[in-house]
This record gives sequence, structure tokens and C-alpha cells, in this order.
Amino acid sequence: MARVPLFISVADPATGSAIAGATATVKHRVSGANATLYAGETGATTAANPLVTDATGRAQAFVDRAPLRIDYAGGGLTAFTENRDIGPSTDRGIDTLLLPQGALPDLVATLPVSPVDGAEVYFLADAALGILWHLRYRAASASAYKWEAVSAGGQSSGTIAEVTQGGASSGAFFSVGADVTVTPPLAGDYRIAANAHLIVGSAGTQDKLMGLRIGATEATATEAAYHNDGLWGALAFNRTLAGLAANTALMLRFMQTTGAAQTVIRRATSLLATPIRVG
Repeated sequence: MARVPLFISVADPATGSAIAGATATVKHRVSGANATLYAGETGATTAANPLVTDATGRAQAFVDRAPLRIDYAGGGLTAFTENRDIGPSTDRGIDTLLLPQGALPDLVATLPVSPVDGAEVYFLADAALGILWHLRYRAASASAYKWEAVSAGGQSSGTIAEVTQGGASSGAFFSVGADVTVTPPLAGDYRIAANAHLIVGSAGTQDKLMGLRIGATEATATEAAYHNDGLWGALAFNRTLAGLAANTALMLRFMQTTGAAQTVIRRATSLLATPIRVG
């Protein structure tokens, strides 16, 4: 996307005299996030945002074309906001990204602090795995989590291969092999789905449970998936988890309810956390 020059000029509306030391904070009008300003039409050198007017009341920088707003303050100025639609640059090219609705949502690693109603962002939930959440801010939502998921790839963990844990005692939750865990980065409401095939001992008389540990709070038998008797059991659950704190680890845990300590085997295990709304 080609850059265009952004000129700022601030004067006293009563006298027309230039105002020095006024600040102009340049933001994306859609998301409310600060725009990246550049020192030149090309190159990676950035400029400070907000801009500060000089003795002639002027400041300038370069910016990628987008719908912008500029918040003015300081220098004895009564604070006000000006909307700018940044148009063609010197190359006279057309940015097809701007055609559908002014601009595509910003790609962000943190949610905007002061979003406008209807703002949309692509939230980078997991950079290593390339998981993006398309979120829209709805100010009228009764929930504390007003960023609602338009579409979102879930965070997942698990294994297809067989994993064995020896000497698992009965009546308490335990992990089978390495922990199967995901850690959603934002507070909010999530859909949680999990499944596993579990084999306990050789006699085939043990009840088998699979539950969800939430942070330091251990899984409970009353909320766990359950399979009665038999050498092996297919366990699965799908639940809504409301009010999850940010960066809380979710972990699959297992239990065999009767008999002496047994060797436990799990296969085809998965845990998936998908956001409903976050904030």
C-alpha cells in the first residue's frame, strides 16, 4: 500500500495565529488504534505519533492510505477530532484493499483500548501457528466481553499416537503422559471441545472419566465425560466456559474410579478452545 503525505496545520480559530506545541494523534477510524507514521514516503523509519506542531503551527509525516481520525489537543487548544480519508498517492495507484469498506481490519496483538462501535480487528491469537480471530466490537452488548467473534480458528492441542501412563491410582484426576493443554490469551467466553480414547488396565472393570482443569482448579467428576466399564472407552465433551480469565491454562485430566493402580493408555486425544466473545 503506497504512502501519502499527511499535513497538519493548527491555528487559533479566533485570531488565525499559529499554535505551537499542539499534539495531533493519528488513529485508524475503524479500530481506534494508533496509525503508524513514517518519516519518508519510503523506508522503515517511523515518526512519532502524536505529531507536535512547530512554531508555524505545522507538522507532517507519511502514512499508509486508510480512513483516519486525528485527535487534537494541547497548546491551549480546545480538544477536537477531525476525520480524514486518505486518498491517492503520487503513484496514482488504486488500493483494492480499500474498496470494500474503506479498509480491512487491522492485524493486532492486543485489543484497541478505546474502540468505536462496529470496529473490527484481526487478533493474532497464536503467531507460531498462524491462528487469527476476526473480532467485531459491539458497544450495546450486555456482556463485559464486547469483542464478538465473527470467525475464529480455535486453539488446539493433542495427539493421535498412543500415550501410556503407568501406575495411575484410582479416585483422583491425573495426566496421561504429557499434559494436553491450551492457554487462550484473552479473557472471555469460550466453546471447549475435547475427546480421547482411554484404555485402563487389563481386567476391563474400571470406570473412566475425562475432565477439564481450569488454571489451578482441578477437574470435577460431576462435569467430566464418563464411560462405564469395559477395557476401553471413547470420551468426549463439548461445553461453554464463561468468564475465563486471560492466559488461563486449560488442561485435560483423567480418572479411573475403581481398583488398584493401573496402566492407562490414551489415543486420539484433542482439546479445542474457540472464542465466543472476548475483551
